[in-house]
Amino acid sequence: MSTATAWQVIGGSIIMEKNILFLGGSTGQDMHQSFSDVIFSKRKNTYNYINLSIAGAGNHYVSGSFFEYCHHKPKPDYVFFKFTGLNRLDLPFDKKAKLYNYEFQSDAAKEKHPKVFQQIGKNWVCSGGYTGSWLNQNILKRIFSYMYDVKDGNSTNLQSLAQVYSCLSLCETLNIPHNWTFYYDPTNPPSTSTMQDGHVEKIPEYIPRHNMLEISPLNYAYSIGQIPDDGNHYTNALFRQYLRHEPVYGKIIETLGDI
Repeated sequence: MSTATAWQVIGGSIIMEKNILFLGGSTGQDMHQSFSDVIFSKRKNTYNYINLSIAGAGNHYVSGSFFEYCHHKPKPDYVFFKFTGLNRLDLPFDKKAKLYNYEFQSDAAKEKHPKVFQQIGKNWVCSGGYTGSWLNQNILKRIFSYMYDVKDGNSTNLQSLAQVYSCLSLCETLNIPHNWTFYYDPTNPPSTSTMQDGHVEKIPEYIPRHNMLEISPLNYAYSIGQIPDDGNHYTNALFRQYLRHEPVYGKIIETLGDI
């Protein structure tokens, strides 16, 4: 059942309030604002934006938080996934288990935005990649060192791609309109740092691509010469420009229909 709410307005027309869900990593934390400006500002309905993106997140968090949301809440009216690095791992710690002086955990986001993250029951702890921040945290070093092959940055790619498949499959099962991309193209990483975030020769055939966007935001930034200072984190202005890029904009509008 959708969470859309109908409101009667002057003149007898109906405005629907739609719930729009966003999931990703650090480059997705403000993407709901860009969608509001570029995609939804002139549409007929009103919109409630729920952005569960957190810094350092991998696709295990994206999948886990999406399933938690759909388990505890009525299904959203539209979802946008900005999947992250393939070699990032995330662990669902009990909500009472907190790592002090460690930024990359969902509990930190929940403290800042308790209403948005209230349906996330676990404290998701993010590695940040096989050479990520976990290397500076003693507890996580004892855990992640058994999960990574530190000589092979792609050793966890398959498990990450399985999370992408899980998200898209749940959307298909629940009939949720959605679009998706990675923040970078893992088949064509545009920078040294994204190469280290995990790369593959091709996206597996079992992952459905009919709602996949034509180009990833970071690769788009490189293609137009607006390379981020750190090689990875493009600006909100760039992401809005990306959303206006006709193949991207057209695909999203087609997916939304009358939402």
